[in-house]
Amino acid sequence: MSIVKMRKMVRKQLKIRLFGRTIELGSPMAIIFWIIVIIFFVGTYYMYGGGGSGGGPQRGGKRDVTPVVAEMLPLFPFPEDERELIQRRIKAGIDRVYEELGGD
Repeated sequence: MSIVKMRKMVRKQLKIRLFGRTIELGSPMAIIFWIIVIIFFVGTYYMYGGGGSGGGPQRGGKRDVTPVVAEMLPLFPFPEDERELIQRRIKAGIDRVYEELGGD
């Protein structure tokens, strides 16, 4: 098939006869373009979730970082008698970073 024939075929509007009326769907390239756009929107929704809710149940309140700190402490060696002091310093650091990033 020559390029000219393919170009004519792709540019030609698709028409469907339905209940005595003719409906124009657009060219095959336009249909493919809109299908790709819909796929991107659906993918974005499933990847990032719906917008507008933001923050969930903790919205507007202080974040509880205790589980994060408890999970991270075993990764670093330190004397057991300093555990509470280190835990408080880590919590304070996480809260400070959160505030600087625009939270609460």
